[in-house]
Amino acid sequence: MKASSVTRGVPASLAVRNWAWWQTPWRLRVYVALVPLVALGLACYAASQTTWHVSDLAKFLLLMGCGMVSVAATPAMPSPRAVSPGTSSASGCYRSRSSCHRSTPC
Repeated sequence: MKASSVTRGVPASLAVRNWAWWQTPWRLRVYVALVPLVALGLACYAASQTTWHVSDLAKFLLLMGCGMVSVAATPAMPSPRAVSPGTSSASGCYRSRSSCHRSTPC
């Protein structure tokens, strides 16, 4: 019995040096990586300078729950699949969120 293509692809994706990230010029990597690193640093600094109360945790959990319900309740928008050469629009084939896990084309 053969392993599925997903399990065969996992070890290949763990080879970090083969990622496209490492084929880009170093200046571009620094530029791209700098934005989330600075944002993380500023968020940590802001969190360390804030006074926290127990009621803040309850508000956070309430807002997190509302956000999760909102995301779960939002219907999936169809996204265009790859446009084949020679076509002028991507209106040929769309997939919804529920059909993204199928192995056959739509």
